[in-house]
Amino acid sequence: MATPEQQLHKAVRGNDLPTVESLLASGVPINCLFYGWTPLQLAIENGLQEMAVFLLEKGCDAKQHDKNTKSPFEEAMLKKQAKVVEALVNSGVSATQAMSSGDSALCFAVELDCLDLVQVLLNGNADPNSINKRNETAVFIASQEGEIDILKELVKKGADVNCVHRDNNNFTPLIAAVANDNEEAVKILVQSKADVNAQDGDGWTPLWHAYSNSNEEISEVLLHAGALTDTVNSEGKTVVQEANENEDDDFIALFNKFKRV
Repeated sequence: MATPEQQLHKAVRGNDLPTVESLLASGVPINCLFYGWTPLQLAIENGLQEMAVFLLEKGCDAKQHDKNTKSPFEEAMLKKQAKVVEALVNSGVSATQAMSSGDSALCFAVELDCLDLVQVLLNGNADPNSINKRNETAVFIASQEGEIDILKELVKKGADVNCVHRDNNNFTPLIAAVANDNEEAVKILVQSKADVNAQDGDGWTPLWHAYSNSNEEISEVLLHAGALTDTVNSEGKTVVQEANENEDDDFIALFNKFKRV
């Protein structure tokens, strides 16, 4: 015959809320372990967000690590369970903590491309400028990957749009967005006062990267925003000189259109 603790775990696994309530009311310990799991961890593992939130409201341990040494917070993050993460943060779990991978939780959420998680963490006072194990900020990742809604959310929360990634040739978020042809991200960053004339480790500006990708649309966005055509790169060339040497008539015409008097 199953013990009360086993019955509780079975009820959680079966998403049987009335039975869970009854067993807890009868005195079954809410943090009882069965095969290395607490009821909360079991609920998270099985994707039962409403059950997990209920158990948190009933006072279960929000920080106890499971048999795989993951915290409820990390497990919920891995499974994109925004409701559970929100409940955990509301119960006192820090939204600013790092994952076991070394990434900040916020950067991890951005890498998952999960807007709900990003919003929960930012509302829980996660640092919008936190970094991952590659020293990339959340806004850098979103710009590079073209995650538009997440980028907007980060900018709204005050993320630095001009941070320099020293480990990636001094790329800025705008340079990363341009280099990856993410036009919508470029527009958001430009509107957010990103430096359109920042230079990477090779002296390339965002306009240089747009030209290198033969992207006239992004080039025009940058030129409208004040991108300079006479900035010299580390080889002593301007982008106009490069276009002339390559006889790129379309770009020559575009650059001349924005030529400073």
